[in-house]
Amino acid sequence: MFCLGIKDAFVLTRLNYEDLSGFLRLSLSCSEVPYERARCIVLGAVEYAHQLGFEPPDDWLISRPIIESQRPFDRQFKFGKDGQPFYIQGPHDDAKKIMNVLAPLLRDGKADFLIRADKDIVVDDDGFDDPMSFEDRCDEISDLLEQRLLDDARDLLQDLLEEFPHSAEPLFLMGTYLTMDHWRKIYNPS
Repeated sequence: MFCLGIKDAFVLTRLNYEDLSGFLRLSLSCSEVPYERARCIVLGAVEYAHQLGFEPPDDWLISRPIIESQRPFDRQFKFGKDGQPFYIQGPHDDAKKIMNVLAPLLRDGKADFLIRADKDIVVDDDGFDDPMSFEDRCDEISDLLEQRLLDDARDLLQDLLEEFPHSAEPLFLMGTYLTMDHWRKIYNPS
């Protein structure tokens, strides 16, 4: 378990069967995990991250009752890589902040990291831009979701999911889209 805690959390308790079925169909890389095992992963990650100096996001306070965070859990998982924290930069991470927290461990050789190298878009001889990188496409979809341009985000997401059906980022973005679309239908039913 390489994770350094929880990056995002949300709760959607009024998800209808159609929305849930759609999400599960798109989540081809997901597999069923027993509830108690999932609790151990999530709560163990929170505890491990806290020991390193990382706290969960604010939305964790709202979502943690779903997995009964107050109840004891079995500490059956080891976190980190080879017994040490291992940070892999995500597309929306504040890498500088995270690296500052890990700095003492990094100096002592007790942590490791993998920072994403952003690719420049190169113009070819025809004057057209090369296709956007995977990360840039995920960022564009995330920006559309933040701007609440859900239909545009959905179209790009469908293309990305067809191309990368087993990648976590498009699945996470689709979950975010489905949640936002669900709430849009509730509050703007027209």
